[in-house]
Amino acid sequence: MKTLYTYALTVISILAMFAIPNMAQSDTMKAMSSGNFEDHNIWAIYHWQTKNYVAADYAPNSGSDISIGGGVTVTINNGFGFNGRANISGNLILNASVSFSPFLTSLVGGNITSNGVAISFGGSNVTFGGNITGTGSVSFSGNVNVYGAIATDVYNYGTVTNVGNPFYFGGTLTNNGTFNVINMLSASCGPVINNSTFNFNSTSTVYPSFTNNGNIYSMNPYGVTFKNLITTSSSNININAGANLSIQTPLNPFTITGNITVALGGYLYTANGAVNGTLNLNANISGSGNVSFGSFTTNVNGTYNITGGTTISGGTANINSSANVLSIGNVSATGGTLNINSTPPLIGLGNSISLVYGSVNFNTGSKYIFNTISINGGSLGGIDSFLVTKSITSQGGTINGTGVLTLDTGCVLTTAGNPFWFSRPTTNNGDIEWSNNGISGSAT
Repeated sequence: MKTLYTYALTVISILAMFAIPNMAQSDTMKAMSSGNFEDHNIWAIYHWQTKNYVAADYAPNSGSDISIGGGVTVTINNGFGFNGRANISGNLILNASVSFSPFLTSLVGGNITSNGVAISFGGSNVTFGGNITGTGSVSFSGNVNVYGAIATDVYNYGTVTNVGNPFYFGGTLTNNGTFNVINMLSASCGPVINNSTFNFNSTSTVYPSFTNNGNIYSMNPYGVTFKNLITTSSSNININAGANLSIQTPLNPFTITGNITVALGGYLYTANGAVNGTLNLNANISGSGNVSFGSFTTNVNGTYNITGGTTISGGTANINSSANVLSIGNVSATGGTLNINSTPPLIGLGNSISLVYGSVNFNTGSKYIFNTISINGGSLGGIDSFLVTKSITSQGGTINGTGVLTLDTGCVLTTAGNPFWFSRPTTNNGDIEWSNNGISGSAT
């Protein structure tokens, strides 16, 4: 009995030595020369015992692990379907009747020519650094690092991270998963449709049209600039702390809807790229960050609740009476004109106004209290009245309009340099100190 048992174990061991390696051999195959995928003569199989590749007597099956090295071109025809693992640094040609859905490990320096094939890449920790040309489409699932070029439409259902060189796609990129931009998108890319999450972790300028139906996150202090941003009412733009985002567009007029949130230390910049263009901000804009209005005409018509600060740097920005304005924060100007026309009166207004060669006009029909007003070549006007509690400083500029300016007890107005022009009713309960050209105008 013992002899029979020992004999059985010996037979099983011998079978294991040969059968199991042979089973594994069929999973790992390497193209040794160019040719058709189904031609076994171009393939070698990895022998797990000898740790060498040996000539294959059959072609890979649909679930094999394959590798195509540099200088080798393999063509897949005849309705073949492949869903195994693939490492490609050479060339692969896919013809129209093919199904190619590899659990891709890497495409580094390789090239795939697609003739109408819907390519689907799966797998985790995948590196895509090659080129796909031709027609058809490419979709990603799992976790993929990309820095190559794809001429066809691209669909993402997993997590794609753009690393290394800029990522190029010639067709439409539709994002239904998470797309992380670590480097940037190529300037000549096709349009983008974002239905989920786009994270910008580096300085990026997005030149193609970008339709946002989901979430955009700006995470970099040097920010992201959109040259042609299209939004929907349910879309969200999130500017993280210390980051910034700039909206530019060649369209005229142009309307932004949805929700924009600006975190503390973050900046939203608007600058319409069209000559004499108009940007309509119908979005809900909120947060403890800052908004800076740039060149040409910007109309704020939605909810505006910014507690950090509002700046005008060029052009004309109108916070219209149709807007629901809760807060504008501290107000500053370095150029252009900011017209605050909202009703009812502002609730969340900052403690200071700083004007440098810009104009700010308050026309809400109310009275506001500021700790400080600083004017250096700019102008402050409108029908609203101002009570200033600490200081007004000027090196040249203008306070005009029909509202009353009141210097509270202890407030000091000081001037230097160019004349400071007054042309609005003024009540002084504090001190006025001037030097050089002093104060001029028609204040009463």
